[in-house]
Order: sequence, then C-alpha cells, then structure tokens
Amino acid sequence: MRSIKRMIKPLINNQLTLPSELLDLPTVTITGNKQIAIEQHYKLISFSTNEIKLQCEKGIIQINGQTLTIKMMYAREIILEGVIEKIIFHQ
Repeated sequence: MRSIKRMIKPLINNQLTLPSELLDLPTVTITGNKQIAIEQHYKLISFSTNEIKLQCEKGIIQINGQTLTIKMMYAREIILEGVIEKIIFHQ
C-alpha cells in the first residue's frame, strides 16, 4: 500500500495543485533571521545551540545559526529562535 501511495503522489502533484499538507511536504516560515516555524516534520534528529536537524517525509532539514533554542514543539510543528544563518534541505 505504501509503495502505491509513493507512485501516485508525484502523478497527482503534476496534475493538480494540492496543499503541501496532503503531500507531506514541510512548510517553512521564516521571520527575518530570528525565528523559523516548520510544520510537517516527523522528529528532532539532533539539537545544539549551533545546529538543529529535523526529519521530514522527503529528507532532513538542517538549520545552522547561533544561540538556537526551541520556543515551541508539537507533534508535527516546531518553532525555533536564535540567529538563523543557514537552512539546508538534504534529500
């Protein structure tokens, strides 16, 4: 069943414009270089004041910066604060 879902998602995405939540894509909202909110992540892989890594459906989101802190964390949403210097998407 899971392999059928993976085959159908790209076909649907190419034909229709669907919300990112239905496609399990992360939504990243950045406020200046001081705050970042990420929805649709699955787990916190690593955390330090200089680097945070989050596992998502399509890969890993890495946030680099200074004095990074977790302001809020729910099951599928996280808000980070600090001086954000770099955001990297690993597939």
